[in-house]
Amino acid sequence: MTSRSEFSRLLAAIALVVTVVAAGFGVDTFADSGSSRGDASSRRQLPAARGTAVSATPQAADPLDGDPLDGDPGGGGTLPEKDPGAPKGRNRLDIVRSGRPNSLPRSDVAYDDDASTLWTPETDGDAVWLWLDLGGEWRIRDVRWLARGGGAIEVAISSDRQRWQEVEQVEVAEGWQGVALRDDARYVRLTLLPDNEGLLPAIAEATIYGRGGDVSLEQKASKDRQAKKKQRAKTGKKQTGDSGKNKDGSGKANTGKGKSKR
Repeated sequence: MTSRSEFSRLLAAIALVVTVVAAGFGVDTFADSGSSRGDASSRRQLPAARGTAVSATPQAADPLDGDPLDGDPGGGGTLPEKDPGAPKGRNRLDIVRSGRPNSLPRSDVAYDDDASTLWTPETDGDAVWLWLDLGGEWRIRDVRWLARGGGAIEVAISSDRQRWQEVEQVEVAEGWQGVALRDDARYVRLTLLPDNEGLLPAIAEATIYGRGGDVSLEQKASKDRQAKKKQRAKTGKKQTGDSGKNKDGSGKANTGKGKSKR
């Protein structure tokens, strides 16, 4: 029979082998059989593998990433450059110049065909205006604009910039807006009215349309004068040519000579 001492030595050898094997596989071991397995202070932590993330917690996107829009008073977004409501069959009129109060920035950005540039007047809450010159008097059919912000826009027309005829006042909304009219004018004025907080809208684009195939009333009047002048010249030449002819069309002068009647 195996003695008690030999049996004890066998158990000790087996325990030693189990300890070595467990350490080789990275298994947590405890100092004594009475320690709790939930005791984190007794665990051996393995180092993180190279090239792996220590934390896998997803990070929320930074809302400030990217450059903000310059001069954008309305809070983000991209303005549509093309007008989906542009009147069909209308002639888009050229804006040759514009005017505004001296204290405000240049207003030509309001009709430069670039929706990213805004005419943004800054005042103490008072209404401001800009007028657009068509270079001559036209039969206007539509005035359209692309604005940003709040408030309202009032449209007026004039032929001399002294007497203005108010057309309509429109609350600013998202996207292109406009008014339809049937009047003759050279100048279109857009008056920007503040909202309840005293903030003015900004104008990205403004366009004016006339009747399809139209020319300005000044050009039409000039053509009419030229046509009448040509007609008078043509009539004068005809009268000059006829004055040299006799009634019989021979062109010979009547000398009064001839046979006398018997």
